Amino acid sequence: FAGHHKEIADAIGAWAPGAITDADLSFDRRREAEETARRIADQAEINVAIGIVAESQAVAADVARRRIADAATRAGLTEVDVARMVLEARSLDL
Repeated sequence: FAGHHKEIADAIGAWAPGAITDADLSFDRRREAEETARRIADQAEINVAIGIVAESQAVAADVARRRIADAATRAGLTEVDVARMVLEARSLDL
């Protein structure tokens, strides 16, 4: 419909300048935004778990990251799943 706003508006009795030309009717952008927000939140949980592992095992952050990744691989889980387990275990200790 791009470029035909006036004709379409006239046909249906609408106001052409108020036409929306870039509507995301499939909501792809919203889904992408939600997915991005989820990935950021997941990464934040992983980062906190890395800090916990690094502190509790007296290792560098890169070693702690590798340990979380290795644990996830061995258990058939995602890194965020392992991170959440670390966070849960930590909250039980408090």
